[in-house]
Amino acid sequence: LGKSRLCKKPGGGGGGGGSGQPAINKLPLEIRPKGPGKYESRVILRSAFDVRVLDVECTITSLGTRAELIFACSARQSITQEIPIINHSEQPWSIHADLQGQHFTGSKDLVVPPHTDAGPGRASYNLTFSPSWMCQVEGDLILRNATIGDTYQYKLQGVGEEPLAEDHIVIACKARWRTKQMISVRNVLKGKAIVYRVECDMQGVSGSEELSVEADSEAEYELSVMMPRGGNFTGSITFISPSQEYIWYTFEVNAENPPAEKTVALRAKARTAVAADITIVNPLDSVITFDVIMQGEGLLGAPSVALQPQESAVYELIYSPLIAGKMIGGLIFVNDEIGEFWYELELDSEEADPIQVPPIKAELGKTSKTKLTIENPLGFDIEGELVVNNDTNFSVTIPDNPYGDNVLLVPAYETVEFELNYVPSSMGEPEQCECVFSHEQAGTWVFECVGTGHPPSEMEVTKVSATVMSSSHNLVRFRNPLNTEITVRLALELEEVAEEDHAFQLMVPPDESITLSGFQDIEVPVLFTPKRMLEHSARLIIVDDNTEIKWVFPIVGTAEASLCVYLGKFTCKARELLKHTFMLELSGVEGMESLRGDDRTDLEVIPQPEAKEMLSTALMVQVDDTPPRPPKGMCRVKMVFEPLKTIRTKVELKVSKASGGRWSFDYDLVALAADIDDTIRIEGAINKTSSVAFRMKNQFDVEAEFRAYFLPDSPDELSVSPSVGVLAPYSSEGSTEFKVSFHPKTYGKAFVGKLVVETEEMQWIYEVIGEHPKYAGPQDVASKVENRLAPGRDPAEYRGSKPAKDYHKENTKAIKLAQAT
Repeated sequence: LGKSRLCKKPGGGGGGGGSGQPAINKLPLEIRPKGPGKYESRVILRSAFDVRVLDVECTITSLGTRAELIFACSARQSITQEIPIINHSEQPWSIHADLQGQHFTGSKDLVVPPHTDAGPGRASYNLTFSPSWMCQVEGDLILRNATIGDTYQYKLQGVGEEPLAEDHIVIACKARWRTKQMISVRNVLKGKAIVYRVECDMQGVSGSEELSVEADSEAEYELSVMMPRGGNFTGSITFISPSQEYIWYTFEVNAENPPAEKTVALRAKARTAVAADITIVNPLDSVITFDVIMQGEGLLGAPSVALQPQESAVYELIYSPLIAGKMIGGLIFVNDEIGEFWYELELDSEEADPIQVPPIKAELGKTSKTKLTIENPLGFDIEGELVVNNDTNFSVTIPDNPYGDNVLLVPAYETVEFELNYVPSSMGEPEQCECVFSHEQAGTWVFECVGTGHPPSEMEVTKVSATVMSSSHNLVRFRNPLNTEITVRLALELEEVAEEDHAFQLMVPPDESITLSGFQDIEVPVLFTPKRMLEHSARLIIVDDNTEIKWVFPIVGTAEASLCVYLGKFTCKARELLKHTFMLELSGVEGMESLRGDDRTDLEVIPQPEAKEMLSTALMVQVDDTPPRPPKGMCRVKMVFEPLKTIRTKVELKVSKASGGRWSFDYDLVALAADIDDTIRIEGAINKTSSVAFRMKNQFDVEAEFRAYFLPDSPDELSVSPSVGVLAPYSSEGSTEFKVSFHPKTYGKAFVGKLVVETEEMQWIYEVIGEHPKYAGPQDVASKVENRLAPGRDPAEYRGSKPAKDYHKENTKAIKLAQAT
């Protein structure tokens, strides 16, 4: 930015001053240049008496440039930095360069074209750094603009790093065979002959220790390669001059394995093993150790073998494949001194023999279960599907299976058991099946199974029930287990008591023939009508007319009392013991025991689903057999209730007599909140969080999931974390830490809440009190305000110090005036 002022010379026209001398007039001229250069302008001054023309030429220079440039490149390489120069003026610039510094080069002069319609003129000064060897140098570059007088100064730093490899040489050879490779090496010292010292970092590579190269020329170096074993190897070779400057090459040797000593054929079936003995010899007079490399699936053996001087030994190789197939493998013995020798292995694996499952027998209409196992030989979990090729008669069941129906997961090195189910569809004829489990890496297991059907014995008992003098309709399901059509007849046989009371009735016409196709299901309706509180029995008989095969379905009917008797409501506090004895009247049971000869009483406690787990440990109900015996028709029952947490639930009690009959009772159980376990006090300042922590374990010696929360009537200023988690077992060393926090937002009385920590079986209650810090006033501190009349002074003196203006009075008047207006 430039400024110019135009001044009238003395003696010119203009207004006179008080001294008689003409005044000097100043005309401010403001220039806003876009860049360095020359700017020309004309100023014209007009008045009623005169016109003046002034030509103005302004030269704008830049502030100059100062910068630092850092170069880094490998020795015998070069790097160039372009320094841009932009010309905004309408004249070309002539730039002269003054460069100082070792290994830096650049042109002496540079011309930058002027600004045109296409934009400003642009040119670049190319500065090159070319270190001949590792170094750290400094230099200076000054670019002077002769046209406008600008100067650009640069501080230079150059770092010559380690040289790059001249070339990467790839050599292909055979192990234990000599191969020669020629390398062209140039002279890195200009104008001087040189003798290089040669160093190489790879075993199996050799050559002359020195190489002479004439000045400004190249020489061939012969590299001899004989690798002791096959494989891919990388290394480098370095040529070092007496001045410690060096030139180096990287090379890669791809060595083929030497011819095999022998071909060994190994054949085995999957999951079996065969062994091969291979003799190896130590020809040296020192102890050597061979590293053993096995190539191929299913090969096992020692990873190394040591031989004494001139000793021979037998190496045992085990071939134990898991999957079927053929492949070529290898057994390689490697020693750094002797090299490598190997044996070619022809590996041939056949499918494993099927596993023969012992013959399975099952009755027609029933299922026989056989347990089978699969062992995982691998170090990771395997997963596969069990497939049966005869799903008419066979199926599989996997215990505790979280996956698909037939998907089996076998952990690493473990054995998993599953069940094969057989349901016969013929009698006396063998029925075959293959159960297959496959895995891509573990192989295939094939289980061959043969099952045979046999005549049926009694089927599973069908239990029915009904209230006395009422009827219940029941269905007995029968499935034709044969794969052929059958014609059956139905009959119902009653035992003595059931026949006397006509307790059962078949709801189909007697002796009616029913035709069933293969595997067809039917449901046979049976009516049960008990008249006494006794157990009634019957047998449903289904006979095939053609084969005389007979299926017998036992039916046991239980008579139930018509009413459910309510026993009352029982209340106690959590973690307290409640005992109670019921005297239950079993109506209709008098004299029935003598008919059956059995007076046993069975109890069934039926809790509500949400309370089932808790009551399994908190509630005990049993028959009280202690003397004296209860009167006939009565049952004495003892209840022990010891809840560990609050609960309110209903319990149903079923009483059954061995002679027959079942009575229903129910009652309510209420567990009130236990007494406070402990009191927690927390002091906290306003808008700040204070916390206390305590630790807990489970009451029992098992882990338990917990839930921690404050009761709804607790203040929001109290909180607890974590709110959910797992309590450690009682005998463990670890425990769970709870943090109770208090964050008051207002002053007032203490904040009191109840914290509850509960599991499925236990509950703890804590009273939490949040308090503000107690204030302690200052003691024996003198007042800083004079609030007493000094004795001996006139009270009028104090009245003179009162304010001259009564602001309270004036404000009151203003309010009244505003209201009146």
